[in-house]
Formats: sequence, structure tokens, C-alpha cells
Amino acid sequence: MERVVFDFYNGSDSSVVLAELPEGKGATVIGAKAFLNCRTIHKLVLPETVAEVEDWGFAHMKALEELVLPAQEIRFGKKVFLGCDKLKRLIPAVEGIYEGIPFFLAASVAICEERLLQFDRVGDAAHEWEWLQDYDEALAADLMRPEDFGYEPVFVGWFDVEDVDDQKLRFIRDRKKAMIRRLFQRFQFDRGLEECYAGKFRDYLLGKAAPEIPQILEELFADDTDTFGDSVANMKTWNRLGGFEVLPARELLDKMVHADPEVRAYLMECVAADGAGGDFFGGLEL
Repeated sequence: MERVVFDFYNGSDSSVVLAELPEGKGATVIGAKAFLNCRTIHKLVLPETVAEVEDWGFAHMKALEELVLPAQEIRFGKKVFLGCDKLKRLIPAVEGIYEGIPFFLAASVAICEERLLQFDRVGDAAHEWEWLQDYDEALAADLMRPEDFGYEPVFVGWFDVEDVDDQKLRFIRDRKKAMIRRLFQRFQFDRGLEECYAGKFRDYLLGKAAPEIPQILEELFADDTDTFGDSVANMKTWNRLGGFEVLPARELLDKMVHADPEVRAYLMECVAADGAGGDFFGGLEL
């Protein structure tokens, strides 16, 4: 196949189907830094012809949330997704993929596991279980990394120490927030989740992350641009994990004053049921 390189995007659209652009038709390669620092694109659809993305191809696309990839295997260069902090879904054009896979593929970039971006096993029932195990292994390994793993300060002026310290604290909080999101998503889409990994993820949420859960959950639920999923479903997940034993529904209700109304309604039902001594959650069983 002839090598056709898409060199540079200079538009300002929020959604781009590359094959519909004259210079994107038939592209087989996304060139180095082709979308570097693009701040407008929320969704990008690559042509079926693309087989390679060169270094920094999508780096610092600060608004990018969804990337639709061709079905064929793609060769990724270095730091292709660097700074894509809002990336929530990588969607390979593969029939029959499990609904959680796009979230997990996006997370695999953030946890530095680009080896998981091999789509030959995604959508293949015979190998999907193996892929999910590899993902859980990578996610568990990320839990063990230092809380400032991957932090690189951006200096403003002459090494402003206070500013650098603030950057680091913000980085650590954002990393923890992203981790909590990923773990909740894994429990929500729990196909193939083995108990050895489920236990580690549960221990993190109920232990290390628990003190910050109310504020972080409130932020996640209140962010209309987030794809955290159904807020009530995630609160039910928190209960299923035993979270109400760590942070009771009444305490969460008091702390999450700006949470999604449906979440607050659910918590009020939990508080009322607890006060009445009823088996509210028993009624939720299918």
C-alpha cells in the first residue's frame, strides 16, 4: 500500500472524521505531531486505511475524549497520547467488543501499557479473557506506583518553588481521581475480573482512597463532560463493595451537597431504609 501521510491539522472543529477531509482521504500514516496541541477536537475518527501513528501524533490534545480507530493493527510511535488528559474511550472498529473495552483501552494509555493497544485479541471471544487479565495486571501494577509517578513540573519564570509544589499536589490529586474512575469502571464492567485483582482494587477504594471518595465522587458525578457512567449505578457499586461500612450513606449525603440529584435521592432512600431497619438492598437483587 502506498504510504500517504497526514501531516498537520489546522482546523477548529470539535468532531473530525479524517476521511472526510481532502488531505485525510486514504491516509495510511498520522504524521509526527500531526495533532499536537489541538485544543478543540473532542472526537476524532481515523480512516480505515491508517496503519501507523508517528511520535507525538495526538500529544496534548487537551479536549480529546473519544478516538475511533480502524479495525487493523496500528503501530504507535513514542508519546502518541502524551497529555491527552481527557481521553475516555478508544474505540476500535471491531465487531462484538465488550462494552467496557473502549474505557479500558483509554486507561491502558494512561497507565503506560501501550502493549495493550494490540487489537488482535479485542473482540475475539477466545482471547478477550486473556486481554482482560493483562489489563487487570497492568491496573494493579499502577496502584503500586508512587503517587507522583509520571509527574513532570512545568516551570514558569525562574523555578518558582511554590508554583511547582502546587503543580505536584494538583497532579497527585488528578492521578488519584483518574484511578478512582478507572476502578469504578472496572467494577461496573466486571467481565473476567478475578477475585485476586478485585480484592486489590476494593482494598484501594475502601482504604487508601476512602477519605477522599466523597469529594472526588461529587466532582466526577457533577462533571457533565465526564463519561464516568451512570452516577447511581456507581453509587450502587460503592455499596456493593461495602463502601457504606466505610462511609455511611448519611455521611456521604452530608458531604456530597452538590452531587447529582439522582445520587442524593438514592442516598436518602438508603438512609431512610437504614433508619427503618428494612432490607432496602435486598429488594435490588434481580
